[in-house]
Amino acid sequence: MKVGSKTEDGSSLEARDWRKLFARTPDQALQFFQPKIENGTAVVMPPSEIFEGELYWKDAVVAQFIGHVPNFSLF
Repeated sequence: MKVGSKTEDGSSLEARDWRKLFARTPDQALQFFQPKIENGTAVVMPPSEIFEGELYWKDAVVAQFIGHVPNFSLF
């Protein structure tokens, strides 16, 4: 199908392109860290600056609720 063509419901494919949700800028490029094999296990040692944001998030809670969202005062 061509970009800009219509789907069965008449909506534009271009408007529904999920890849546009994940657009990035050059400063958001990921780095690759070559793993080393130690005792038969792949080990990756990224530089310490990778972990600089760790202290900022150390008290954060991430959750996904399936179904009814509980009352947060219960936590």
